[in-house]
Amino acid sequence: MNTCKLITVCLMVVVSACTAGGSGNRVVNLKPVWGSQFCGIQSAAGLQLLTSITTFDNWSGAAGAVNSSLPTVNAETFSHHDILVIQMGQQPNGGYRLSLLKKQASINGQDLMISVRWQTPAPDTMQAQVITNPCLLLSIPRDNNFNSISVYDQNNKKRFTLKTGSE
Repeated sequence: MNTCKLITVCLMVVVSACTAGGSGNRVVNLKPVWGSQFCGIQSAAGLQLLTSITTFDNWSGAAGAVNSSLPTVNAETFSHHDILVIQMGQQPNGGYRLSLLKKQASINGQDLMISVRWQTPAPDTMQAQVITNPCLLLSIPRDNNFNSISVYDQNNKKRFTLKTGSE
């Protein structure tokens, strides 16, 4: 009878350890800050992590020259959050867009994995012939332990990875 109780207790410990995150995945809530087809940044596609009001002002100063609808962010924002800028780069028409696919990202090991909708125009469709620079700004809580950020599209294709240097 005692052996049965011991086995039951051991199984309960193993099951609770597995359900408490044994896989290593943790969830992080993301908050969209701003997005546009016209970010105004003439740079290549990629990721940029803004960690202070100074880095945000530098980024928005470059973008603000052509886009007056940029969000207002203050120093308090950066006391608990960073802002991740996801940029598609320069695109040839208005059929390109970025949006957040899931409002939660997961941390797998040391990698924050974010899912976005990477929209491209369907073949043979009419689009506004205008140069665009789609981007998406996300607020990411600072109290998470990751050292890289990876962005995946709706087809689970990895679009970008950024080393953050966090430990």
